[in-house]
Amino acid sequence: MNVKKIQVLLAQPESASLEFKSSIDLKNDRGKAKFIKEVLSLANMHGNPAYLIIGVDDETRDITGFGGYSEVDIHNFVRDWCLPPVDFDFHIVEIENKKLG
Repeated sequence: MNVKKIQVLLAQPESASLEFKSSIDLKNDRGKAKFIKEVLSLANMHGNPAYLIIGVDDETRDITGFGGYSEVDIHNFVRDWCLPPVDFDFHIVEIENKKLG
């Protein structure tokens, strides 16, 4: 994932294959469930690329930034909570001096 791809996605409306989240909270069960629900929903696109961009307000598209979790944290979390495993990549990209997941 690169900045140009992020900019293209930011210009698109949310859809079945594109979701924006201002943040995620993996410290409580409700936050974990919401995140996994989003991941599984996007994973069910059956071969079509789907994107969840964390650090963007879904209504205003303001870049709020992403923090608190590393790429390894997210990969391990999804691996541990999704059975059967889902095929996904997670990257942290910097745009406008803020990080997005």
